[in-house]
Amino acid sequence: MVYYCGRECQRVGWPRHRPVCGKTLDGDAPHVKAGFSKRDGRAWMDAAARKAATALNDAGLPAEAEDWSAARLEALMDCALIPFLINHMESAADHQQDLVCSMLRVLGLLTLRAGSRPSSMLLEMLRQHEECAPPIPPPPANYPVAQARIGARGGAGVYEPFPRGHALRGAYDSNEVTLLDLLEQRYDDGRRIWKAEPELGLGADGHGLILSCERLCMELCGVSSRVPER
Repeated sequence: MVYYCGRECQRVGWPRHRPVCGKTLDGDAPHVKAGFSKRDGRAWMDAAARKAATALNDAGLPAEAEDWSAARLEALMDCALIPFLINHMESAADHQQDLVCSMLRVLGLLTLRAGSRPSSMLLEMLRQHEECAPPIPPPPANYPVAQARIGARGGAGVYEPFPRGHALRGAYDSNEVTLLDLLEQRYDDGRRIWKAEPELGLGADGHGLILSCERLCMELCGVSSRVPER
């Protein structure tokens, strides 16, 4: 089941999604009826938390951790984080639907920061939002990774690039590499072990939606420390 952040995004993504329409990502996700309430959100949160606890136990990881790690994200992305995002946002009101774009950006940047292997489910959701225009530009798929560099000088849109040859400049050594491009490059080169990138943040700049999504991820995954801001 695929979530779209608005009607225009759904219209643009329909040709790509049509061949698989009606199929779920995990094969057993129940259909979510229209309409959203805080009770629904809490129920989905509790269900995701139970799945997360089981996944962490199966992976031999502690229930709580101070910071993000590749192993933690890989254990929880497809079984807890992405399913919660789909269930929660699919029934959100129109004025809440920009939250999914912020959440996808946070998950993508966390993947790069921790040196985690990119999730195919995360990549598919980012592709569905590649051409839409949410209230927070740019769309998460097209977000320039360098803008999330910690310690970047200047305000919004003004940032210090990563030095040439840095892993976060991608295969073409470009400071304009986007979140989706870099994640796809790493997914295709799946045999490589990626190192953590402590210089990469979430590009929040105090933005409430990004910070709220980060707190949600921390609660689901048992992480206690926030990612530093600029």
